[in-house]
Order: sequence, then C-alpha cells, then structure tokens
Amino acid sequence: MRKHLKVVRAKPGNRKVVGKLNVEEKMSTRRNISYLSDSAMRDVSLDKFNRWPFSQRVAQTIAFLSEPDSIVVGIYGVWGEGKSTVLNFIEKAFKEFTNIICVRFNPWLFKDEEQLIRNFFKTLKDAITGGLISNRDRIGKVINKYGTLLGGVSIGIPGVAIQPSEILKAAGRTISVAELSEMKDAIGRILAKENKRVVVLMDDIDRLDKTEIQAIFKLVKLSADFAYTAYILAFDEKMVAAALKEKYGNGDIEAGHKFLEKIIQVPLHLPKAEETILRNDCFNDLSDLLKLLNIEMPEKQRQDFVDNFMEGLEIRLKTPRMIKRYINNLTFSLPLLKGEVNLADLMLIEGMRTFYPKMYEVIRNNPKTFLDGPSDLPGGNSSHIEEVIKGGLEEFERDEQNAVRELLKFLFPRLDQGYGNSSWEESWAEQQRVASVQYFDRYFTYSIPKSDFSDLQLEYFLGQLEKETAENIVSKILTILKNKQSIDSFVTKLIRNAKKEVISSESSKKLILAIAKIGDFFPDIDSTLYFGTTFSRVALLVKNLLNNVPEEQGRFEIARTLILGGSSVELAGKCFSSMRTTEKEEEQQRLFSSEEEKQLEGMLASRIKKFAEGQPIYIHSPKHAPFLLYVWSRISRKETDDYLKKTFLEDPINAITFLKCYLPGGAPPYHLGEKYGDIVAIVDANAVYDALKKLYDLKAGDLQDFHHDDRDSKEYNRVLAAQFAKIYRDKAGASPTNHTD
Repeated sequence: MRKHLKVVRAKPGNRKVVGKLNVEEKMSTRRNISYLSDSAMRDVSLDKFNRWPFSQRVAQTIAFLSEPDSIVVGIYGVWGEGKSTVLNFIEKAFKEFTNIICVRFNPWLFKDEEQLIRNFFKTLKDAITGGLISNRDRIGKVINKYGTLLGGVSIGIPGVAIQPSEILKAAGRTISVAELSEMKDAIGRILAKENKRVVVLMDDIDRLDKTEIQAIFKLVKLSADFAYTAYILAFDEKMVAAALKEKYGNGDIEAGHKFLEKIIQVPLHLPKAEETILRNDCFNDLSDLLKLLNIEMPEKQRQDFVDNFMEGLEIRLKTPRMIKRYINNLTFSLPLLKGEVNLADLMLIEGMRTFYPKMYEVIRNNPKTFLDGPSDLPGGNSSHIEEVIKGGLEEFERDEQNAVRELLKFLFPRLDQGYGNSSWEESWAEQQRVASVQYFDRYFTYSIPKSDFSDLQLEYFLGQLEKETAENIVSKILTILKNKQSIDSFVTKLIRNAKKEVISSESSKKLILAIAKIGDFFPDIDSTLYFGTTFSRVALLVKNLLNNVPEEQGRFEIARTLILGGSSVELAGKCFSSMRTTEKEEEQQRLFSSEEEKQLEGMLASRIKKFAEGQPIYIHSPKHAPFLLYVWSRISRKETDDYLKKTFLEDPINAITFLKCYLPGGAPPYHLGEKYGDIVAIVDANAVYDALKKLYDLKAGDLQDFHHDDRDSKEYNRVLAAQFAKIYRDKAGASPTNHTD
C-alpha cells in the first residue's frame, strides 16, 4: 500500500510549461506510479477503521470459552468492507493464546464437493497434529479416516442421509452413524486432554458460485458439532442467503436467512467505517497520488472538487475497497490526461465511474443530451433529459439519486436552462471542462481525438516561440498542419491564448510572420466545430496577436509585412478585414489609426491588382473575390470597372461566374437582390447586363416556377441572368452601397 500522508493543498496558479511531454516521459511517469493493493491488511499499525480492537474481542471471546461445545461465528459485511482484514487480525490475535490451534481453509482451491471435504479434513489434520505435543499420530489417523469416509457422503439438511462412496463400496463396507459419532468423540477427547480448541477461518465464501456455497455449508454442518472446535466464516449475508434459498427453503430470500440462523450461532456485523475517516483516507490517498504525479491543482478547481465530492460522491463512499477502486481509477486516468482536462471535472467523472457506474455509462452514451441541455429541445422541454437521467438512477436510493443530480448540475450546467448561450461554451472550453463540446470526449476515451489538438503540445509550442526563429516556427506549424483534422482546434486554441495575452509581443510577431509565409497551407473550408471558416479564424488569430504587439514595438510594420509579403493574398485580405476598425468598435479598440488603415488598404489593393493579372479573380478565388474586388475598388473604382468589363468581353459567360461569387453556399438566384449594391460598387451594372444579353434573351417572366438546386446547370445560369436583369431594370442607376466582407 502507499504511504499515507497528510493532505497538502496545492498552491493556486496557472499551469506551467515544463517542456515537451513526449511518449518516453509519459511512460517514465507511469513506471513511477503504483496501484493501491486490494489485498487484505495484516499490519495492525495500518488499521484506520478500528478493526483490530474488534478482532481482538472476537479472538478473546473464543479463546476464553470453557465449555467443549462447538461454536460457529459469522462475520457479516459487504464486499470491500474489510472482512478479510478482520480474519487476518483475528488470526494474529489468536497467537497470544497457547490453547488455540488456528486453521485457514481456502474453499476456492477445490473443484468439487468430494475434493472439498477430503481436503478440509486433511488441512484440519495437518494443523491439529502440528499444534499437539502428544497424541499426534492417533488423532491424525482418526481425522484421516473420518475425512476419507465423508468423501463420499451425501447429506440433506436438516438431518443427515449417508450414502457410501465408491471407495467404500469397493471395500465392501458401509458407514454407520454410530461409527462417525465415535470418531468425532475420539477427536474431542484428545483435544480436551491437550487443552486445545481448534478454530477454522474461512473467507471469500460469498465469491463462490451457488453450488459451491451450498457445499461449504454442508461441510460446516458435517463438522460443526466436533467438541472444542469453532468456525469463523466471513461473507456477505445477503449474497449467501440468496445462494442457499433454493436448496434449503421455499426459494425466497427469507428462507436463506432462516437456514443461516440454524448454522451461524453468533452473527457479527462489521462495525461501519466512519464517514469522516473514509473521506480523510480517500483525500490522503488522492493527495499522495497528485504529489507523485507532480500535479498542482489551482485553488478554484480544488475547492470545486472538494465541495462536489462531499455533495455528490461521499454518500456512496461506504467501504475501504471503494477508496482503492476510486484511487486506482485516477491512477490510470490522471497520467493520461494531465494538462489536457479540468482536474476537478476529471476526478468527479472518475468518481461517477466508481460510485455510480450506470450513470457514468448513461453520460458516455448520451453526450448530446448532457451537452445541449433543454434549451436545444423544442420549447425547451426537458422531459427527454429526465428520461435519460432516470435510466442511470434506478438502482440507487432516493438520497443517492438527489446527490447524483446535484453533481450532474455542476458537471453539465446546460441541464439548467440558464446556460444556453454560446458564450458559456467558450468559457468552459477555456477551463477544459467536461461540459465543453470540445473536451467531452477526452474524459471518456482517455485520449485526444483526431479532430482535437493537445493542450500540452500547445503549451510546449507556445513555450518555444520566444527562443525559436521564424523559420523553425514555420516548420513546426507545417508539421502540425499535416493532421488536417486538428487544424481548427489548433487555431482556436491559439486565438484563445492570444486573447488572454498569454503570448508575448515578441512571440506574437514571430507567429504572425510564420502564418504569413504559409497562408496557403491553411484550408479555406467551413469549420465543423467552430463558427466561420479556418481562414476567418486565422485572421482573427492575427488580429489578437497584433493586439499583443504595442504600437512602439512595430505593430504596423508587422501588419505591412503580412499584407505585402504573405504567401496568400486571400489570407491577407481576410486579415485586413479582421484588423480594420468597424463602426461598432470604439476608438480605443483600434489597432491602427485611420491613416495607417488607409496605407494598409492601399498596399493590399496594389497586391490584389497584381494578383488579378492572371486568371480572373472571381474564377481563381470565388469565395474571396467580392471582398478583394471591393478593396481594390476603394482605391480605384475605375480600375475594377475596366478590369471586369475586359473579362466579360473576353467571354460573356464570365459574367455568370462573377455573379455566382455573390451567392455562396448554393443560394438561389433570387438572393441576388441582397448583393446588388455590392456588385455595382465595383463595376458598372450596364457592363454585366450587356454581357448577359449576349447569352440570353432576357425577357420578363423568366423567373417563374424555378426550383433547381444545381448551380452548374444551364437552367440555373439562365434564371440567374434573368434575376439580375429584373433587378437591373428595377434599380437602374442605384447608388453603390457599403460593401461587407
């Protein structure tokens, strides 16, 4: 067992970057830890639950018996309550008495009833002959003979029905009850003469199967009336009664209990372990484990754990074995998830696995129910959630059900309808909580999903930024980007750290320059877990990083390098869109002055103009073309007008491709009206209309009954052209509107 230490409260504070936690270091950590042994205790100095005084009293009572009558003592307790430890302590206490011959008999070792009986009497003979000064040979022969005869005995209880064994039949003789009685009397006389009492200790009876339990009590019935003998049997009363009810009664549990009353003369229930002792023992073992793993819990998490352990888990902490199971579960999970989850949540979830296993399975198998909460159900109806939760509570008492409900409210706040908005998700993700969609799976798979990025790896990456060159940072990011599934998570966690100003000014500048060099490697696709595209989130990251760079330390120069020298003009455009001041932002939120923004916009426009020298922008980059053309038009509307007119003249179908840029995601043609102002802000509407007239006979009424989803179909193109023509005719001469990205 681990050495028990006092609880040491960890100092509050942020997690520290201590270096790369690679596979070898993880394995080294695991080699240095050990699991709490489930073996019964033998050292009385380690007794925390007052089992030793109890054991001494049992031993003294039996040792001081003066009457020859046999006695059968039952030590009753549930699994894990300490029955085996008590038997060990009783055996130790008997060593103080010279008149006691103590026999340990393990019923697990024998495959059938006949073998069980024969080996019991062999064990008994060996112990008794070893404890006698004289008469050893004589009593040994008697016990041997008795055991051999009983090897073939079949007994019904109450009463004894004796049948000859195959060995005795072959010998041509049968057993008489008188013969058995004489042998028992002979054994009793020898023990009386030697002033000895034999005490047989039997453990783990409740772990045997039904027929084996029945055989054990048959054996006790056969031998319990020996003079100067005693039996101490340790078992779970309910389980043994359930095994005996069918053979020795009418099949109900009460019949099993009544039969036990006939065999067990002195039933003793183990004293209940005190709640405070169990809790302190659990916390001490937990404190030892945290120190062994070099884990310091922030004060807030420590208090959350203690409060919710006492509120939700302690009611189920009833035996020392439950402590061992709980600590051993944490011994497995903590090294795997250290630094990757909220420690308080992990220790409570593992407590759920230990103390409420069925509810743990319900949570693991129904993540959407616990992560979404009632707010996402029609009308906020919580009946579905209640039905799911009830499925994990059926086996528990009412007060235990109330306790687990309170624990669920802490772990999954969305079960309360007041936590429905998305801002809570961001907060829970920052805290690595199990209630976060981004972190839930970690708690149940003990690993980082492929779509997620390790928090420890991120800490190591951030810790190296200060001393790494921009080239090395580029190399590291490219390695990370190889796992395309985790890019969203990587970028989002960088945003979070940049927003909290965890990343220094110098590191922020290096990271921006690295991103600028590899912009083309970031996939421009919609995120599966987060709002917006990966590109838009990279742009938000750049904005937050720029905010970490004071003006006097080169903020503008870094932005200039990004705009002019980045590998992706599309990402440069997204970053400019993110960093410019919007109407909603106040003056103090500005990254750049109005004059600096104009300079950056001019730089970007120049780059867009050069970019447009190849394939038309709206063909090469349809998703970003509207904003890039808008920026260019802000510097020179004539240039964008001339540029687009030229491409339409080269091929009129280009006008259709151009219009489709303003209908992203498969939007139907009638949505074009919402974007008409953006279109005429960069090109003369007449130029678009003239190009479309070369393709189609644009008559009124062409828009009727259009229900086509294929954007590449001729019919879609025709209706799109007709839609523009209708708007053109309705809004001829409309003024340009402000463009939004």
